[in-house]
Amino acid sequence: MKSSMLFPALVLLAKGINAYYTLGHLLVNNTETLKWAYMRDVSGVEFSEKGNPQYVDVLTTNDVRCGRDAWRLNHETLTADVLAGSVIGVRKTRSHPDNAASDWIYHIGPGQVYLAKAPANIDDLFKIATIGAVNDTDWYLDGLKLRDWNPTIPKSTPPGKYLLRHEQIWPRPPQEEVIQTTQFYVNCAQINVIGEGGGTPGPTVKFPGAYAADSPGISIPKGSEYYDEDRKQMQWTMGFLNYTAPGPQIWSG
Repeated sequence: MKSSMLFPALVLLAKGINAYYTLGHLLVNNTETLKWAYMRDVSGVEFSEKGNPQYVDVLTTNDVRCGRDAWRLNHETLTADVLAGSVIGVRKTRSHPDNAASDWIYHIGPGQVYLAKAPANIDDLFKIATIGAVNDTDWYLDGLKLRDWNPTIPKSTPPGKYLLRHEQIWPRPPQEEVIQTTQFYVNCAQINVIGEGGGTPGPTVKFPGAYAADSPGISIPKGSEYYDEDRKQMQWTMGFLNYTAPGPQIWSG
């Protein structure tokens, strides 16, 4: 596989025209790379018999690992070198080719980053970062602002190839108290970590399996979501700071 050194900031651009989106660009040396060069491609047309490929809302499918059909190894995906201790970068793909505003993330909610050692432990993922609410009315990944997020590859991460899993979650109330409607915007990159290592990452989880419909953070209480006409954005009656993202504890090295 072709490789290149990775020293970027993870830039998640907020706000968007399109209601759905993918994160198909890896930032290499602060430069946006070609769509799906280092990120595993989410296959299929925009809508098909399998549904919308831009998000996952069924937690028991393999698609929750990396997006639709991207859990399958694609030998055309390149691998980027990254120094342990440096920041990483992922950028939303433009929804509309001629409109820069469509670069931005639209749906409110937290972002999380996982790593899995490849190829032997590709199913065992550990969390390295979560970004949530700034206050009760604003998320860091806010649909009304341009924001940068710079999660770091822990310095003691053992060297080798990894699958980097990024998810941005739009938490929603369940339908009829049983059907979760939360959407997961999941995309994965292939990276090669370079460094001295020495750490023991964990705890690890599997996708599917890490989240269940009744897990904390998967849904918000029914009736707690409303549209704020002044902000032109969804808000919660319970406040954003009352939300805790799903998944294991963060491993920081």
